[in-house]
Amino acid sequence: MDGEKKKKIKILFAVANMGVGGAQRIVVDQTNMIDKDFFDPYLITLNSEGKSSLFLDLRLSRKKIVFFLFSSYFNLGYWIKLIRWMKKEQFDIVFCNLILANNVVRVAAFLAGVKKIIIAEHNLYPAKKRAQFIVDRILAFITHKIFAVSYDVKNFLIERGGIPSCKVEVIYNGIDLSVFGGLKDEKYNLRKKFHFADDEVVILSVGRVIAQKAYDVLIDSAYKLKKRTQTKFRFIILGNNDSILGNELQSKVTQFNLGGVVEFWGVRRDISELMAASDIFFMPSRWEGFGIVLVEAMASGLPFVMSENGVVSVQDCKMNGIKDGIHGFVVKDYNADNFTEKLLVLVENLDLRQELGKASQLKSQDFSIARNIEQFQEICFDALK
Repeated sequence: MDGEKKKKIKILFAVANMGVGGAQRIVVDQTNMIDKDFFDPYLITLNSEGKSSLFLDLRLSRKKIVFFLFSSYFNLGYWIKLIRWMKKEQFDIVFCNLILANNVVRVAAFLAGVKKIIIAEHNLYPAKKRAQFIVDRILAFITHKIFAVSYDVKNFLIERGGIPSCKVEVIYNGIDLSVFGGLKDEKYNLRKKFHFADDEVVILSVGRVIAQKAYDVLIDSAYKLKKRTQTKFRFIILGNNDSILGNELQSKVTQFNLGGVVEFWGVRRDISELMAASDIFFMPSRWEGFGIVLVEAMASGLPFVMSENGVVSVQDCKMNGIKDGIHGFVVKDYNADNFTEKLLVLVENLDLRQELGKASQLKSQDFSIARNIEQFQEICFDALK
């Protein structure tokens, strides 16, 4: 016998729900791809994900996936049940994601005596109230490390949130590069599959229909673009649009006579194929924490037009090397006219689309999930030294 086998690090990934979203996708990939020779991963969720779920993408045994229906902060029974379970399991590290898990599971982990608590902040929250910022500051004292998914998020946490800078570390989100980019040679066949005409430019956007994603600005941009070009184009929006806002936006499409020009395709499981079949990626978000779908589009060889935030904020571009005019267009002055200008350039210039798309795809290699997990694992190892 060569010696006693080293005990694995028992780690709990906590996320509010497993609905289709960028943060949930990262948690799924991290849980699936973390080094099982060193880590023993579990997953907990706290509320329903609705109609669309990423549960089927998890490669964990069912006994390691736990669901607590946490309906209220004031339900003492839920707190007791959760804390007792965490005490019984004796996790070495708890890693929390999204607001509900960041609050509930972080407190429960502390009360259960978990050695190290780590959280990830995936987004900016401009509407956060003062009381919520105070809670965040208090909880920072029991937190070993806070991962910010961009420098934009880090600055928000420190400047708006009052979180000590020593607690915050930037780790960029990553994607499974094998899923995106491998379909480039299939573009012709995929365009046929989705009934895209040979002479139309397909502009793709991905994300839930919420105010943050600014699809109202997309519709305004489409309306202005239609007036300025004879080139045939179509905007396709992927994401859950089953909401009052979704109905309002659909009415706006009708009002602006943009039927067949702006289309909502809902939640899809074939996003990589749709990216491979498209020509431009458009992300006019009012704010973003990172913007994982942008990196997926880059890996698919698409040039982009995006607002200046998240992974393409001023400081982030300085740190990660994404360049305006080289990999796509970053719109600094936020309005539909400026988005339209950049879209027009790409819609009318196939050579430029191809040039920026190639550079974009090459740059996307810097944002692999493998790199993200390597950095995450190193921090976990250091935390337990």
